Amino acid sequence: MDKGINNRFDSIISEHIAGYNNALNAQKNAEEWLIKARAEAKRCGYDHFLSLRLNDQSASEKAKKELLKNAWGSLIEKTKLSVLMDTETKAKMDADLETNPPALTELNIRSILQDLYNRRDEILAASLLNVIYGLSNRFKSNNKFKLAGKRIIVGLGVSPYNSKDKAGKLTDLDRILHYMGGRPFDAEKYDETLGYQATYSQESEIESHYLRVVLHANGNAHVYFKETANIEQCNKLIAYHNKNRLGRRWAV
Repeated sequence: MDKGINNRFDSIISEHIAGYNNALNAQKNAEEWLIKARAEAKRCGYDHFLSLRLNDQSASEKAKKELLKNAWGSLIEKTKLSVLMDTETKAKMDADLETNPPALTELNIRSILQDLYNRRDEILAASLLNVIYGLSNRFKSNNKFKLAGKRIIVGLGVSPYNSKDKAGKLTDLDRILHYMGGRPFDAEKYDETLGYQATYSQESEIESHYLRVVLHANGNAHVYFKETANIEQCNKLIAYHNKNRLGRRWAV
């Protein structure tokens, strides 16, 4: 791993491996207690089904897998590499961790973090494209190939129930702009994100450092970029992604 990245993540890696191993030991101790409890239940003639539940191996394996998945998820969040990912990309990563989480070893951690870091521009570009492609072409200011002006329109709907997922696009776009601008973005403060505010705020206008969002009664959010430089940066990312995608498609 690059020396700078290596130093930045060293304490996080050590902390997570230690925490994961402590959790595994605690689970092992709990399983040993359950074995003793099952033996005692059997000796005393307790409910047979209780003893079966206390010896449920599938539950034990499921708990270990859940622990491993959560350890990886927490690790990615702590390294701040998740800021590269939009909601869709993050959901795919979570699904991969759900089905087949890799062993939490230092070698695996460093290999995966290095891969994410090396592909950061590609991941960021794909995340931005997911936001742009998700825009409705019913609005002239929306263009699925580039940001054509200072405004895009996100159709949220008139109810929090049908706007929550779409409002996530606002948070994704704001997160991407923060990353490109080198400014911190605290995803854990969910109620301060543009997506949350657009869904639940009673205000007609909300904003962040990079975006101003006007919320209309018809459920549309008019999103204005505060800086022209951000539009140029986004268009460069979009062009980078499309060039690489077309290059792979026509490669021989």
